[in-house]
Formats: sequence, structure tokens, C-alpha cells
Amino acid sequence: MIWESWPWKRELARQAAKMRRRMVQRRWSEASLATLERDVFVTGFAIRKLLDSHKLSDEAESIGVPAMAHATRRRAVDTMNWHRIDELYDLGASHKLVISLRKFCDQVVHSFVFVPETDVGTGLRGFFLTSDHCKAERLLHFDMEDVVRVMERISADDIVSMETHREKVFGEMKILRKSSRATRDS
Repeated sequence: MIWESWPWKRELARQAAKMRRRMVQRRWSEASLATLERDVFVTGFAIRKLLDSHKLSDEAESIGVPAMAHATRRRAVDTMNWHRIDELYDLGASHKLVISLRKFCDQVVHSFVFVPETDVGTGLRGFFLTSDHCKAERLLHFDMEDVVRVMERISADDIVSMETHREKVFGEMKILRKSSRATRDS
């Protein structure tokens, strides 16, 4: 459980700014690629922790993350070949989808394949990702601009009204609604 969300959101805003700078980065060393993977993982973990701690408004929780899905070529994806995404997935065919914020975080936290898409001319364009649970079905591609926008939106989110309910005196408190907008009754 997170006691106070602002330090987590502040760090998320810092990470978003760092990702924006990386989008124009031209040179990518092994260490730089590893740092990117770590930063994306930490971002997914932080957002999932904010979700689990009820520190995001319903509006923020309902954010969808655009992705391109590539079907598997029905070959086993394992620890010896995970980096050969062009052989394992049909990168020539894809379909658009929007996944929930929670599913995005789960994919990142449980990532089995993580391959950045960099271009010498344009920098970091996005990344390919699939979790250990979905690796036999599909590979997802996330555009970096979309991911950074989500990070910025989450870091700026603030709950200003909440509705709760407790069934009994000693019952668990249930959160019915959390909003980033003031209610009409306030």
C-alpha cells in the first residue's frame, strides 16, 4: 500500500521527461538499452502500485494504451531465442488495439520479451513487449509518444473527490468512486 502518492507521481513525471529526452537520443549502448528497459519496468511497477493502492482517479484508471499486436508464428519463444522477434512474430502484419492501463502494467512487469525500437535518424520510436503469459500468442508494440503521454497523465492525476461505503461497523471500506473532478455536491 502506498501511504502518499505524490512522491510516486513526481518520480513518474521525472521518468516521463527522461523518456522524452531519450526519444531523440541517437546513440544506444548496451548500458543505455538496459537502463531504458529498467526505466520502463519501474514505470509499469509504479503505475500498478498506484492502481492497487487506489491512488488514481477513475478517469485515470480508465486510460487505454494504444498498441499494435503482432501474431506469433507458432514457434516456441524461450530464453534462447526471445530476441529474434522477426522470426517468432509476424512483424509484417499487425492490428491496432487499446489495452487497459492495468493490462499494460501487467505486460511490463511480467515482460519476457522487451526489444526497443530505435532509429539512428529519429531516436527511440517505441518498444516491442510481451509477457511470459502472452508470449505464445502475440507481441505488442507501443509507440513511445503514447507511453510518455500516459505517464504524464498519470503523474498529473489528483483525486479531489471520493465516495466510499462501509457495510457494517467492522466491515471493510469499499471505494465506490474516485474522481479528478469535483462533484457537484462539493
